[in-house]
Amino acid sequence: MIMKLTLNNLISFFSKEYPYDLTFTPKTEIREYCSTDGITAVYLLESLEEEFNVSFENFEFYQYFFDEAELNTFTLKSLFSIKRQRKIEKELTIQILYDYMINNVKN
Repeated sequence: MIMKLTLNNLISFFSKEYPYDLTFTPKTEIREYCSTDGITAVYLLESLEEEFNVSFENFEFYQYFFDEAELNTFTLKSLFSIKRQRKIEKELTIQILYDYMINNVKN
């Protein structure tokens, strides 16, 4: 069953997906707070698509997350104390995610 897309329902979704005594608010930074990057971020977006009937087809994934290849490269580079090649442009908050989702509801 598709859940109605509201900010409170989105926060509730995160509370169910990440039940680690975390408190979620519109300002919660998803990548850092939920330890989400790479394939786990892809799975998160897929779950949100199913739960709220939205599309992430035009979502700028690389603006908010590292991909799996970058994460594996960072692990090797960290062994040799080499800095990451790029930085995340902007942290994705629940509010930013909600704003994107509300504009990308599937018909």
